[in-house]
Amino acid sequence: MKHKFLKSLLCSVAVFSSFTILGHSIEVKAASVEQSAETNQVKEPDITYVPAGRLAKDGYVFVLSPKAIVYPECPNSSKYDVQPYNKDWVEKMAEKKTKFKITEFGLGKVEIMGHLVDQSGKQQGWISLVNGNFYHVDAKKKALKKLIKAETKAMYQKSDVKKVSLKQAEAEAKKLHGHNRKIALKSIKELKAWLNYDGDYPYTYLPALTIDK
Repeated sequence: MKHKFLKSLLCSVAVFSSFTILGHSIEVKAASVEQSAETNQVKEPDITYVPAGRLAKDGYVFVLSPKAIVYPECPNSSKYDVQPYNKDWVEKMAEKKTKFKITEFGLGKVEIMGHLVDQSGKQQGWISLVNGNFYHVDAKKKALKKLIKAETKAMYQKSDVKKVSLKQAEAEAKKLHGHNRKIALKSIKELKAWLNYDGDYPYTYLPALTIDK
C-alpha cells in the first residue's frame, strides 16, 4: 500500500511521532545509532538520515526562496532545538540564486528535512520540504507551469482522479518542444516512479519539479 509506515527502530525507550507528506503517512520512532546496509540510512536518537537517491543525482538545481527558513543542523524536536540562519544569509543566497543539491533527508520528530549543499561545499543547511522554502530552477519556466500543475494534482488527488491528472500531464508534456520537452518527459517518468513506489521512503522519489509544491 502507498500508506506504509517506516520500519520500527529499536530503542530502550520508544518515542513516537507521525506526519504526512504528499499523502504518504510516515511514522518515525526514535532509536539508538544504527546503520542499515540495505538503504544506507543512519539512525540516531530522534532522527533518521536517508540518502536522497535520485534527487541527489539531479545535482545543483535547487534555489532558496527569499523567505526560506534554513537550519545549520537538522532540527530534531517539536521546539526546534537548532536556531535557523539569519534572514540576511537566506536573502543573499536567494538573490544570487545560489544553486544547491539535496544530499540526504532527516526524519525528525516533527517533519522531513532536506539537506542542501552548494557546489563549493561551503554553503549548506537543512530545510523543510514544504512551506515554499525552495524550488527547482526549471519550475519557474512559464512553458512548464501547466505540466507541473497537472503533476501536482496527480500526486494529491484520489486514485480515480490521479489517472486523469496523469494523462493531462502527459498531454502537456507532448505539447512542448526542444529542451522543455526533454525536461517534461523526464519529470513524467519521475512522477510515474513516485506513483508506483510502495516502499518506506516516498520522498526520495519525489518528482524534482514538484518539490515544495
